[in-house]
Amino acid sequence: MMILVHYTTQEFVFNTFKASGEITYQDRIEEVKNYYERYHRTQENLFLIISFTNNSKVDYRVGKITAINDSFIFNKVAKELSNILIEELGIRNSNTYDLGVFYKVLRIENKLEFRNKNLDRYSSKIRLKYFTWKELISNNEILFKKISDIIFNKDNVIKLASTYNPDLTYSQALITKKIF
Repeated sequence: MMILVHYTTQEFVFNTFKASGEITYQDRIEEVKNYYERYHRTQENLFLIISFTNNSKVDYRVGKITAINDSFIFNKVAKELSNILIEELGIRNSNTYDLGVFYKVLRIENKLEFRNKNLDRYSSKIRLKYFTWKELISNNEILFKKISDIIFNKDNVIKLASTYNPDLTYSQALITKKIF
């Protein structure tokens, strides 16, 4: 999962993200737009982290990016989710930007057992920690899709079917036909 991090040493920039709202300032809009266009097709959640450094202290604001018409909205996330993301990125209390680079896209690796759009093992837990209860209640298709992806995943169906007759082998066309 890719996450956009904006580094700043200016308190007024950090305070701009104190509450949820529309992202303003052309440079920010361009960076967010590029990030959105690159990852919104492959990630269900697009996050923006504002990293504010004041002397040696680093503070963070974390929110989700959503596009509405031609605007981008920053929606703050719960403190627990914010802490999870910062921990998984490994940036807690550290300033990892290079001089003159104010935006970076950082990655949370799959080895952290995060699954995004692709729940590849039947035994995997349903990873919904990046969704809030409010989102799940207002859009129950998220949970429905996750459960359907697990149940109707081709590998899961083949595994389940082959547990009763492990010696059976099928051609790819027959497997596809049987799945449908």
